[in-house]
Amino acid sequence: MERLCICVLSDYLRLLRIWRLRYEPESPGEDFHDRFVEACRMTAYVDHLLDCLLSSIPEVRRDAVTALAEGGEIYRLQTYVERKKKEEEIIVQRKYPERHDRCA
Repeated sequence: MERLCICVLSDYLRLLRIWRLRYEPESPGEDFHDRFVEACRMTAYVDHLLDCLLSSIPEVRRDAVTALAEGGEIYRLQTYVERKKKEEEIIVQRKYPERHDRCA
């Protein structure tokens, strides 16, 4: 379970970092994209959870796993991250079709 938590949170953190760059407003008056807002709100929290999971203190790791496993939260996050990664892939394919033509 600990390994699953680390993998899911690492994937989510990677996605949040992409969103923070990709959806950052280009001008001061521009509205914030929902994904940019999520990235700003969640990055520090997810980073903290990963720090706990990678801690050398067994109790800290155990408490983090317990919190994530409680009520199936880690499985919901895993499903969410997988869905959002697929959505991002589609967005990139539409925006840069020539990149994907060369790989086919």
